[in-house]
Formats: sequence, structure tokens, C-alpha cells
Amino acid sequence: CSSDLGTKFEFDIYTNPQLTKEQIDKAMALAGGETSPAWRREYLVKIVRDGSSVCVPEFDDSKHVFADEPPEYAIWGIFSDFGGVRDKTASLFACWNFQKARLEVHHERIHDANTDTDAIVQAAKNVMPINLIKQVYMDAAGQLLVDLRHKHGFEAMLPLKDDFEAGINAVRLAFNQGKIVEIGRAHV
Repeated sequence: CSSDLGTKFEFDIYTNPQLTKEQIDKAMALAGGETSPAWRREYLVKIVRDGSSVCVPEFDDSKHVFADEPPEYAIWGIFSDFGGVRDKTASLFACWNFQKARLEVHHERIHDANTDTDAIVQAAKNVMPINLIKQVYMDAAGQLLVDLRHKHGFEAMLPLKDDFEAGINAVRLAFNQGKIVEIGRAHV
């Protein structure tokens, strides 16, 4: 909790003087043990990414985020999921770095639900010249893909969705092997 003075107070289960060791041990056991995500999150006040609810638990800032320049020669692409009226629209601007044999995500744009398509397209054009983009995959309604092609010059393909679990597994393996990284933000 924070006070109006900008001071931060953090209280975990061990700072509660009314609990006995037995009560704490029982809570720990019920949460799944000392190393369980539930124990660390709920009782130790830690920010925990639970591997059972994350698509890619292999992602780690220290292994997958670099401050680097884009390669001189690369195949650039945009990967987008159009949210429409209920969800946000997300776009990744990435390239295949041949020298390092990896997919590098260099930019990300997130737009609120109900954002006009013209604004989304303009934001994409502000990231990089459209003539550099060689591949565009957009999870969007068919009519939207037609409009993007005719009104904005975006020739996009629908992503393959034939085997969701195999796709997630392929992404997890690629992260585990260092074949997908984020470039551009400084490592924290």
C-alpha cells in the first residue's frame, strides 16, 4: 500500500504478529508449498507469473529482451490481431534476422477497442515505411482484410489456426531456443 507521502509499505504474512508459525505453515501448505506461485503471490506479496496460466512461461526479460539495432538485411512483417469493438488491437513489427537466425520483434502497437482503422494503419506507417514490409498476417474479419487491401494497400493473410496447441508449442520451443527476441527496449 502507498501513502500520500509517496512512501511504500509492504506487508507479507510474516509481518502479521497475530499469526503463529503453525498457522503460517498451514497456509503455506494449502497454497501449494514454499515455492508455489500462489504462496509467493498471495502471502509474500510478490509479482509472480504463474506458468500454468501463461502461454509462454519460457519468456524471460533477461534472456529475450535486448537493446540492439535492426539488421541491415531482413524480411520485415507485421503480425496483428484486430480487436474490433470489444477488444484491443495489437500489432507486432518484426523481422527475421538471417545473421542471428532469429525472429526479432522491434515494435509493438496497441490500440483501444473501437479505434478507427485509419488510425491503426497510420500508426503502422509511422513505425516503418510500408515498402519494407514483405509479410502481413492479420487476424481480422474478411471484410476488414478487403478494406485494408483496397483502401490502405495492406495485402494481408489470415494466420494459420489449424492446430492451436501445436502453434503454442512451436512458439514455446522457439523462445526456449532463443529464436524469438524483443529488440528495442533497454534491458531492465
